[in-house]
Amino acid sequence: MKTPATDSLAALSASLRIVWTSAPAWILPVALLSVIGELPEAWLRYSARGYYAELTAGGGMEPLGVQALAMAGLIGLMFSLTMQLVAVAWGFLVISEVAAGRPAGIAEGLRRTLAWRLQLSWLVSAFLVSTAHRLWFIGGCFLLLPFGFAPSDAYERATGMSAISRAGKLGFSVGPHGGKLGVPMAIVSTGLLLATAVIDTVLSTVNAMLSPAVNLGGLTDLVARLTSSPGSAVDLLGAVVMAILPEPSVAGVALTLLEAPWPVLAQIVVFAVPVVVYHDAMRIDAARERPVLDPT
Repeated sequence: MKTPATDSLAALSASLRIVWTSAPAWILPVALLSVIGELPEAWLRYSARGYYAELTAGGGMEPLGVQALAMAGLIGLMFSLTMQLVAVAWGFLVISEVAAGRPAGIAEGLRRTLAWRLQLSWLVSAFLVSTAHRLWFIGGCFLLLPFGFAPSDAYERATGMSAISRAGKLGFSVGPHGGKLGVPMAIVSTGLLLATAVIDTVLSTVNAMLSPAVNLGGLTDLVARLTSSPGSAVDLLGAVVMAILPEPSVAGVALTLLEAPWPVLAQIVVFAVPVVVYHDAMRIDAARERPVLDPT
């Protein structure tokens, strides 16, 4: 019988099924957190050009205007990343509970995450898994073979840093049909990340068509300045800033907020794959005459 740890299609279908069945317990708070996290970017998208124009209205304030906008952008980015992190963690905890056969909910997941042994191992293993995801296009997802099961092992067994070595043993162990138990996880994760990249490209294209991220008029003025009389460095800097800041656009704000949940939902789906495959791999290993992992 094909199972998530022995077959890629089984891993994909089981992961999507877990995501779908658990969605009522996490999708609303995750979507709300995602939208809240994008509010600073939406505000900047609509107001940045006018804000910069006010700062530079008296002349000679371009550096101050750039610094103010840069600081606002940095704060907005940090806020957005924090909200995304909380949203992804929320989805991960609920899916982990459901995949383990426990009731869907956030309370048990939060209790587990407070265990001190989990903190460092989860931080390190999550970084390794995220690195594998970011490098998927050059085969990075095969880093999931040694590291992909570590976050789930740390979460389920409170194993501390030993979760990383346990994950490697389990991922490289041979299944009942002769394949490595971590391979379906790597293949499915790569496929999902490829699909995510395609959808991201489509959404970016639609967004650019309906609400261009670059102000075309300002860009034309900048090109004219560069080809004729660029003026002082301060004047040139001001022209560059005005060229890259878009005109206020209600459509752009609406699109930014509507698209906000998408990257978080995509991350949750991808992170669900190691969770689902881990539980099946643990079941297979426990059924061996000589398990690879210590059952205690």
